[in-house]
Amino acid sequence: MIVRRLCRAWKERGPIGLMRHVVRRAIPVHVSMVYRKTERSSACAVPGLLTERYRARSAVGPNIISKLQMTRGPELIRELDKLFAKGCELWLGWIEGEIAGICWSRGHKNRTDYFVALEEDDATILSCFVFPQYRGRGVYPTMLETIVRTLMDHDQVSNVYVDCKSWNVPSIRGIQKAGFSLIGSAVRMVLCGRVWILRNRCRTTQ
Repeated sequence: MIVRRLCRAWKERGPIGLMRHVVRRAIPVHVSMVYRKTERSSACAVPGLLTERYRARSAVGPNIISKLQMTRGPELIRELDKLFAKGCELWLGWIEGEIAGICWSRGHKNRTDYFVALEEDDATILSCFVFPQYRGRGVYPTMLETIVRTLMDHDQVSNVYVDCKSWNVPSIRGIQKAGFSLIGSAVRMVLCGRVWILRNRCRTTQ
């Protein structure tokens, strides 16, 4: 069956076309929309939502680990360890004792693979997720605003960047609702564990 499909694809696409098709399927490539926020705001609010910051893996207690494992499984714990090792900080949104959303932030010193050159007073927000039962309630934009405000007030951050895949319309809406401005788009490819930025159309000027 596989040989038959390859032969048919060879005839339809040719050798170069077939190779491109295989590479695209094997290597994650997508278009990212990149946004920036330069001012504090508090336009969004979710009653009862508390956003807490965890600067290190040791700050995440066993009860939190248990909740995360129950909701998203062991793969989330592996991601947690990986992102903390990269110098990221965890943000959890809580509603009535349950985790409603997850975000991560990363300072400029711990990031060299972003869409724009990050300055000393820049930070990025990444790997955000809102649990299904809390979606549509404004959790994401409210968490984004809280993170931005905290970073600017306590860490002297001037610019906060966030990006998402171009097809993720709910994420785009949440980012825009939180007051971020679009600065461009770029093609992002992950190969051999490294991030490669292709066709970068992000503007860095205000």
